[in-house]
Amino acid sequence: MSNPLLVAVANATQYAATLTSTNNSPKDNSQFSLFSTGFTGGTDKDNIKIPQCSGPQWYEGHHILITGQDANGVVMWTVSLWSNDQNNAVLYWNNTDGYSENNPLPGTGGGQVISTLFIGFDPSGNLFVHANSY
Repeated sequence: MSNPLLVAVANATQYAATLTSTNNSPKDNSQFSLFSTGFTGGTDKDNIKIPQCSGPQWYEGHHILITGQDANGVVMWTVSLWSNDQNNAVLYWNNTDGYSENNPLPGTGGGQVISTLFIGFDPSGNLFVHANSY
């Protein structure tokens, strides 16, 4: 199964965000202003292929990391993201820089295109991630 593509990130937080990918860094690295949406084309303009990872032993070299930083560069939130190639390419995310199977993204799988990854905080202040796919 091929790697799903990530087209855009909607940063619905009060912190500027930085995206890095272990697949094609630094070409796919992106910056997102606070409360903004941006495309993930990277310098090669072909969108980001979400890395495949099926266990903690593969995580180090197979994930996307998005961090939100305050004005002083202090990391205020973290989202790691990958596609589980052993589970129909379902996308998983974690709120740390590490592997976990606790947060599958509903409606993902099969290697489809993720048009937008939404990142924000719910009314209780908990980080959430949602994916729109087609």
